[in-house]
Amino acid sequence: MRKKWLASLLSLTMLLSLVPTAAFAAEPEEEKQVTVTETVDTLDADLADNDGLFAGYVQQLMYPSYGVSLFADWGSSTGVLNDSEKEIYTQLKSKIESVAANGGSTKFELDVSSLDITWTGGENGYKTVFDTSKIIMCLLVDCPYDLYWFNKRAGAGWEVSSSYDGSTYKLTALTVTLFVAQDYQDGSDTVVDISKTEVAKTAAAKAQTIVNTNASLSDYEKLKAYKNEICALASYDDEAATPGPWGGYGDPWQIVYVFDGDPNTNVVCEGYAKAFQYLCDLSSFKDAVCYTVTGAMLGGTGESARHMWNIVTLEGKNYLVDVTNSDSGSVGQDGGLFLSAPDEGSWDQRYRFLIGGQTISFDYDFDTESLYDSSILTLASSDYTPPAEVTNLTATATYNGMTINSSTIIDVPLKGETKEVTLTATATYSDGTTGSVNAEWKIEGNPWGVTIRNNQLVIDPTASNPGQTADVQVSASYGGKRAFITLHLHKNAAQVASFDISGPDGIAVPTSGSNTAEYSIENICDQYGGMMLLDDATWTWSITGGTGVSVDDTGVVTVTSGAAAGSAILTATCGEVSETFTIHIKDKQDAVVTITGVPTEVVAGSEYFELNAQIQGGSDPDYNKISWSSSNESVLEIQNHGTETVDGNLQAFVGIAVKGLGTATITVTYEDDTYYGQDSVTITVLKKPALSDFTYTLPGDTVYDATAKEATVAVKGGITGMGSYKILYNGSETAPADAGTYTVTLQVAKSDMYAAATFDLGTFTIAKATPTITASDLTVTKNTTQALGASISNGGVLTYQSSNPSIAAVDANGTVTGVAEGTATITIYYGGSENYNSMTKNVTVTVTAKNLVAVTFAAKGDQTYKPEGYALGEQFNAATTTAAGGTITYVYNGTTYASLFDLPTVTDAGAYTVTAVYDSATEHGETQATFTINKAGQAPLTITSTGPATYGVDYTLTTTGGTGTGEVTFEATGISGETGGRATVSGNIMHPNRAGIVKVTATKAGDNNYNSTTSATVEITINKADYTGTKSAAGSARYGTTGTVDLSGLIVPNGTAALGTVTDADGILNGAPTVTGNALSFTFKNSEGNVGKTAEIPVIITSTNYKDYTITVTVTVVDKYVPVLDVKDLFGTYNGQPVPASVITGTATYNGAPVEGTWSWTSEAPTNAGTYTVSVTFTPKDTDTYTKATSTIMIYISKATPTGAPKYTAINTSGKTLADAGLTTEGSTFSVPGTVAWNDPTNTEVKANTSYQWTFTPADTDNYKTLTGSIELWHKSSSSGGSSGSGDKTETEKNPDGSTTTTVTKPNGTVTETTKWPNGSQEVIETKKDGTVTTTTTDKAGNKTEVVENPDGSSKTTVDNKDGSASVTKVDEDGKVEAQVKLPAAVVEDADGQAVTLPMPEVRAASDRDEAPVVTVDLPRNTSAKVEIPVRRATPGTVAVLVKADGTEEVIKTSITTDNGVAVTLSDGDTVKIVDNSKKFADVAASYWGSDYIDFVTSREIFSGTGVNTFDPDLPMNRAMIVTVLAAYDGADTSSSGGVWYEAGQRWAVANGISDGTNMEQNLTREQLALMLWSYAGKPDARQSLTGYPDMGSVSNWAKQAMAWAVENGLISGVDGALAPQGEATRAQVATILMRFVEKAV
Repeated sequence: MRKKWLASLLSLTMLLSLVPTAAFAAEPEEEKQVTVTETVDTLDADLADNDGLFAGYVQQLMYPSYGVSLFADWGSSTGVLNDSEKEIYTQLKSKIESVAANGGSTKFELDVSSLDITWTGGENGYKTVFDTSKIIMCLLVDCPYDLYWFNKRAGAGWEVSSSYDGSTYKLTALTVTLFVAQDYQDGSDTVVDISKTEVAKTAAAKAQTIVNTNASLSDYEKLKAYKNEICALASYDDEAATPGPWGGYGDPWQIVYVFDGDPNTNVVCEGYAKAFQYLCDLSSFKDAVCYTVTGAMLGGTGESARHMWNIVTLEGKNYLVDVTNSDSGSVGQDGGLFLSAPDEGSWDQRYRFLIGGQTISFDYDFDTESLYDSSILTLASSDYTPPAEVTNLTATATYNGMTINSSTIIDVPLKGETKEVTLTATATYSDGTTGSVNAEWKIEGNPWGVTIRNNQLVIDPTASNPGQTADVQVSASYGGKRAFITLHLHKNAAQVASFDISGPDGIAVPTSGSNTAEYSIENICDQYGGMMLLDDATWTWSITGGTGVSVDDTGVVTVTSGAAAGSAILTATCGEVSETFTIHIKDKQDAVVTITGVPTEVVAGSEYFELNAQIQGGSDPDYNKISWSSSNESVLEIQNHGTETVDGNLQAFVGIAVKGLGTATITVTYEDDTYYGQDSVTITVLKKPALSDFTYTLPGDTVYDATAKEATVAVKGGITGMGSYKILYNGSETAPADAGTYTVTLQVAKSDMYAAATFDLGTFTIAKATPTITASDLTVTKNTTQALGASISNGGVLTYQSSNPSIAAVDANGTVTGVAEGTATITIYYGGSENYNSMTKNVTVTVTAKNLVAVTFAAKGDQTYKPEGYALGEQFNAATTTAAGGTITYVYNGTTYASLFDLPTVTDAGAYTVTAVYDSATEHGETQATFTINKAGQAPLTITSTGPATYGVDYTLTTTGGTGTGEVTFEATGISGETGGRATVSGNIMHPNRAGIVKVTATKAGDNNYNSTTSATVEITINKADYTGTKSAAGSARYGTTGTVDLSGLIVPNGTAALGTVTDADGILNGAPTVTGNALSFTFKNSEGNVGKTAEIPVIITSTNYKDYTITVTVTVVDKYVPVLDVKDLFGTYNGQPVPASVITGTATYNGAPVEGTWSWTSEAPTNAGTYTVSVTFTPKDTDTYTKATSTIMIYISKATPTGAPKYTAINTSGKTLADAGLTTEGSTFSVPGTVAWNDPTNTEVKANTSYQWTFTPADTDNYKTLTGSIELWHKSSSSGGSSGSGDKTETEKNPDGSTTTTVTKPNGTVTETTKWPNGSQEVIETKKDGTVTTTTTDKAGNKTEVVENPDGSSKTTVDNKDGSASVTKVDEDGKVEAQVKLPAAVVEDADGQAVTLPMPEVRAASDRDEAPVVTVDLPRNTSAKVEIPVRRATPGTVAVLVKADGTEEVIKTSITTDNGVAVTLSDGDTVKIVDNSKKFADVAASYWGSDYIDFVTSREIFSGTGVNTFDPDLPMNRAMIVTVLAAYDGADTSSSGGVWYEAGQRWAVANGISDGTNMEQNLTREQLALMLWSYAGKPDARQSLTGYPDMGSVSNWAKQAMAWAVENGLISGVDGALAPQGEATRAQVATILMRFVEKAV
């Protein structure tokens, strides 16, 4: 109500009017008096009534801050009133406030002596000086409650008196009468009756007395006392709630009537609750908070639909307090509903209390639930248990650790700091316990200005004089008990207790006469620790130390020339207290030595600094007699010193080296025959802070939001002693909120350990925000105005402009005036600010010539969807309007209909909006109404698939029922309390993951017309599956020994093994076998005759998901053990000799233990180059225990490379061909027989200084490679260009491509050919006499390549690029390549994840790893990069092999063959070999479609063949094969430990979520393969659908996303245009998909 009324006052300037009446005087004469009266009419029916204002005034008395007006001093502090008006306003406001509080006349005579108001223009001209209506308006706004008595219907009367001198009027008197409303008159309409006000004042005073009386009680005791006081003061009366002038709910008198002391004024529940709240609001609690709530109560006193009570939070829990029902005669008399907890219910469902055999319920209403959080409305579970009552209280005091008793005297110091006496109160409770309490302490009489603060008595020494005594009585109050203690204070006169003597350390013996020095007494303290003045005491001086030394009574010491060097003891005495001072009697005069140039700070890491010293003393000091020393040479070391002249003055210097952290004192000493002096300076060497000592975060770039953006800085853990620091933003310590770019600086102050430092942390930007302008198109009637109502989100100033003011004009406030019929665009513009961008919005204003009229149109109500739909017109009431003469039409979806009944039938759920349009020749109006069809509920949904499922077998879920087109989804959960997923669901396929019971719920999604629905939950039993794997195993052991069989490959996951009934017909077993974990152990009898005999041991496997099955283990007695062999394949180069057995490398073990022995070839070892499968034999050393064993290995023998060069005839003239060179092997140096020929045709003309390639083909091409080389047949050493003076011969030739070649031949035979091209590139070829050729090429960008070819066939290529990348590639005489490549950070970063081609020459992959090119990359530290190694004629079988630090090698499975070589991701310092690792299979021809894919996966050792020389490309792939392949690709060890061959891959797949490990030998479908690869890839989202494939519907629901992903990434491309998801995947197809997968992955 108050806000509404205040809002009404704001419009008062338009409502106030002046109704003047004049009492005219006679014709104006000189200095005549004129009086004019007027009445200011303040009548406004919407203003608050007097009773409402008086209610606010009462609240203002009870809660003084409540009645402050919204505008407070609007009249005096704003520009509404001028200075004269403000003075009148101020006087009236003061008088109004006085009358409201004290009553009296409302005819106010103002003091005009301070008002020098004059005017001209007649007696009413005062209105040009002060506006009476504005003054009254401001008073109504600023003190509304103080004007509760004002009769606004009668208004305000003004009587203005003035003197007139014939030209000017001057104000002489001013009387303002505010008339009083009838209910507030005291016998007259100008006198206020304040009897009601006095009652409210009395009530407020009574309440405050109650609070003061109980102030020392505990929280509980206070609350209990307030409840009892209210019940004693108030009575319940239903009639008190009857609405009327002073009754009704919400009446402030409900509080007043509780405390007014009048037994005839009663209250209802509101009075009880508000009075309790009021007392709590006036109180200070330690741990209690009171709230007032409303709602409904059933049962109890004052039962009704409305009730008011309290909630009290005490000791962290909430309790109900219903004071109404705690009063006498109520159901909760004596506290049954005081600090109570309910017996049942909840805060949002009604609380119920069982009291006296009946139930009282409390239900919060909407207002309460909206106002308070549930944490307040939730009540405790049990009633509050009050603490025991205090039966006794004792008080004690301690001072300086001593307990004070009645005879203790506290000595107060003479002066100095305050002294504290600690006060302690101890309570004894009714239950016999005691404890310290926080009592209320008071001083009963205060002679020395003693105060109490924080349970301490504070004594101010300055409040008393020496020799005084006083007794101070202190009381403690707690729990209704009081205790007293008396303190005896005494202050003795001050006496000297200690002091210091100050003066020079020494006095020199003069050569004649005497020297004197003055000594003084300082720091004089009395016995209380207070400071004293020298004149407060009497002093005596004395000195000992031989002849020639004396002291006077003022402390002046005299030393004569006859005194001897030594020491003198000076003594000062006051009473019984003495102090001494040792004076050194020196035989030399004092020299004043001063160190200068001391640095402000010295930081560790600086090497050297200097200090200077100057001497004052003597006529000519000898600077050579200065010495320097350091107290700590490990910190500061004296290095050199001497003298120097600066600005004509001689001074000493010393050089000091900084050695370490710490503090050292540098001392300079001067001493000659007459003078001695010394000075020292202490210097601390500080650490230099580094930015790495701190952690910090900067605000990111952001947009202005008016909040400060702060950087955070912290010193890293473990760093101590750092100086204080502050963060600066563009030099300011204030974190910025405004838009702009800010440089953040860390400024570190100097500390004892660290120097000062400043660091630039970086920058961030706060961009300007873009505000939002809100405005809508507008329709305006011609010749009328209408506000646009535009606003901007940041409250900025908007400006407006019309595109056509002749149609629609707009003013500065956004008010539009319709000028002529038509449309115009209003541009709303915001100019921006330092924090906001400018903004523009256009709205269209339509000006119509017709008057707008109101149209009433509404829908009848919403409906629920039904298939037949609804006639739209029947859902609305016909539109009506007060206008006449026009027609009403209806517009729906852009079509106009003449009547409602013409509207169409609508069928779908949703909202349908119809516009009713009234139109006539002069009037127009329209309005919209909306009819909504709500979605309907579906038919019940039932799961029909309830039969049992089997572990590992997909189960199809089906339903019946439901309605609409929504999709049915399923959710499977385990039984109550179970963890983990017993089953997962994809689409309508449930994948059983564990045997047992699973709960399944179906949900059919809603659609346009139906809401979603959920079925009842069904329980489906998942039965255990039949185990289809291998159920037999074998083992052996020697007679008399124990053997073991590892069954782990035959036991399903989570399976446990137990021994069955053993079949031992031959009695070979010694005792019963045992099963431990997955291992079977058995022992044979020690009988050689049992060799060859067997026994069958059944092992029963029990598991969670499989039915029990039996593994039959057949164990055989053997004579000797057969070792298990692991032999490595061999690689070598043809040398004409069979491969020796000494190179066979392998291990022989039995039961994991090594077996010693020798290796040999089972059959003849190969000699010639080729690939061989060879059998090897292992012969054990211990032939009594072990037998021989054989195994097969692969031997790869590479062709050898011949050496040598051909014989030829040199050419020395033009016109000759290669045939003339006579190239031949006769007389050549080739190491093997063969033929040699030119690579170019023999009729090729030989050119000077040109090399020609030749090829040597060995006769034995099966075992030797071809050899190539080059020869320069004609070397031209002179030219037409002449020769230089040095003997060089130079020839220059212009080439057809525009380049120029210059050939220089030196006397030593070196020939240099330099070719330069027009684009700036060049090539320099230097050929030395020994055959060394160096070719240096520099391209136009400045990248340089140098190739040095040596006569022995070796070479070195150096690349040095401008971007910092570089390489060195060496080829030895045998053709082996080693390259070292460097890539700087910038090159790696610029590649942005793409492969960086290494700057090096092409290399050729080798099948022999020992001969393969070796490449080492140098990258930025701790980084990796994708690189492309240039390889000549790389094939799918070309791989990179990583050479590890320990020398072992590993094929990099992710190395990819590119058009230019091999791409691979490497880390800094990695070394790789480029190897042709192709595998040849007899059943994979080069022309086979999948040969490249098979070559790719087998060379990377992702796949292996099915045999030594077979791959079986068309063999269907099973699940065991694919998990083994993926495990190998992931780097897992896939070797078998004795169980099934795929056990390692199976374990890996289950552990990594790739497979559930079941049906391993089942053939793999294409969709299963896609699912496994998708799972391995991390189940990424697929953006492509399977639309377009004719068999997309046959893809299983659980595989749809995986298949879409595989198609999107090109892994699966279809078979004859179809997906064939259930088609079996062959080994070749899987190889194809895996190659694509690897290429995509990297």
